[in-house]
Amino acid sequence: MNETKYLLFGSPTCMPCKNLKGILPVMNFEFEYKDVFENPELAAEHMVMSTPTMVKFVNGEKVATKVGQGEIMKFVDEEQNK
Repeated sequence: MNETKYLLFGSPTCMPCKNLKGILPVMNFEFEYKDVFENPELAAEHMVMSTPTMVKFVNGEKVATKVGQGEIMKFVDEEQNK
């Protein structure tokens, strides 16, 4: 069985990040939020250059990275309609 996990990287000053943190739970989309200032090593490991950034993992392997609220919302919609 494939284990899928989504990380949403954001920052306290990022309005699109705040929007996504509010919208995604309403859409019943499970993700883990990571503040880039509190988790700089993790953000660097996944080459997060701007926020918001969402990274998808399947069985612990990074398989997709999406940047920006619009791209992330489109990606979430596609993931939910698989």
